[in-house]
Amino acid sequence: MAGFGGWQRGVLQALGAPATSSNLRFLNAWQQAEGGGASFNPLNTTQHAPGASSYNSVGVRNFVSPQQGIQATARTLMNGFYNPIVQGLRSGQASATQLAQEVARSPWGTGAGVLRVLGSGGGAAPPAQPAAYTPPRAAGVPLRARGPRTDSGELAALQGLAGIIGLPQSLIANLPPLPSTPQLPGLPVRKLQVQYTKGAAPSARASNVVNLAHEYLGTPYVWGGERPGGFDCSGFVQYLYGQQGIGLPRTTYDQWKVGAPIRRSQLQAGDAVFFRPGPSGPEHEGLYIGGGKFIQAPHTGDVVKISNINSAYYRQNYMGARRFGA
Repeated sequence: MAGFGGWQRGVLQALGAPATSSNLRFLNAWQQAEGGGASFNPLNTTQHAPGASSYNSVGVRNFVSPQQGIQATARTLMNGFYNPIVQGLRSGQASATQLAQEVARSPWGTGAGVLRVLGSGGGAAPPAQPAAYTPPRAAGVPLRARGPRTDSGELAALQGLAGIIGLPQSLIANLPPLPSTPQLPGLPVRKLQVQYTKGAAPSARASNVVNLAHEYLGTPYVWGGERPGGFDCSGFVQYLYGQQGIGLPRTTYDQWKVGAPIRRSQLQAGDAVFFRPGPSGPEHEGLYIGGGKFIQAPHTGDVVKISNINSAYYRQNYMGARRFGA
């Protein structure tokens, strides 16, 4: 039901974009790359709407009508993170491939899949390619947090990213100096130092899980992802613990059923925290890292990031925690 008839033209109309052959081909390829069977939800958005229900454990929604799904999809694309895609669609001059490349450059997470579909001939018949198209990029878009800067290579990456999205280089140049780290011959040095809250210290294995989680900040969310190229919420937790020799079930529902239940007042870094109670159990999870923070792979269109467990949304939707391999 994800690709219900006419949704492409409906989304384009909601975005104020023309229904060119390139735009239609691009949207067809994007839907094929997303897959899934959520009702009236061609691009697997997690946008909430009245009466919509959860399709899976990561918050993709079943919408109640085609119009609701079209509006929810358009609202997601116009949330500020995908302006180059929207501008390209509105211009009517971008090729399907150029639009797919904008998805790949965005935090959505499935751009490579859209490019693969287009490369295999998916979507509508290709139109004549227009002249060079450069999508506008708004200045002042904040850099996404990726955890502590660790070396000059990462600083160079930040400077390059600033140039791509139109930030002044002075914002990067004025950052504090990077700390130096002594090197041991022949041995890699883990530079990230994670600070835990006061109280009972986590086990060495849990500490390793938390350290590893920080290394994947900024990784795109990919529905069904369970590898470093892209994670969903339960795939992320499963992967982290798997690297420490602890095998976990694949889904949020099943991970909720294993390990030791932990009261909120007893949370330690490394505990899995669960949210959004549903009919079969929780529908989302993350990894607690101490200080009221947790790392999560939130939803389609976002990246692995640190969130506040005490914010209004997560406080309201908190269900419980589990400790694995203590």
